[in-house]
Amino acid sequence: MSVADHAAECADLLRRLGIERARVLAHSSGCVVALQLALDHPELVGELVLVEPPLIDPLLPPQDRATVAAAIGPALGAAMGAAAQGDL
Repeated sequence: MSVADHAAECADLLRRLGIERARVLAHSSGCVVALQLALDHPELVGELVLVEPPLIDPLLPPQDRATVAAAIGPALGAAMGAAAQGDL
């Protein structure tokens, strides 16, 4: 399923539950679906609470993906490596 498919499923569920406007709380990659839901079905979304949205491909224009990966990839890798060794 695509991000748009997931957002459509969420919209369908809200409607079936009789929820006219929702406060949508999303974490990590769920933020991408929540943003798509708000774009595709703004009448259903009263508020968005996005916690730790990811820096992943769906949030970037295709032409920027390589540049962003090159810029933040090494820093994220180093941070994850340090955390894995207990250096928080």
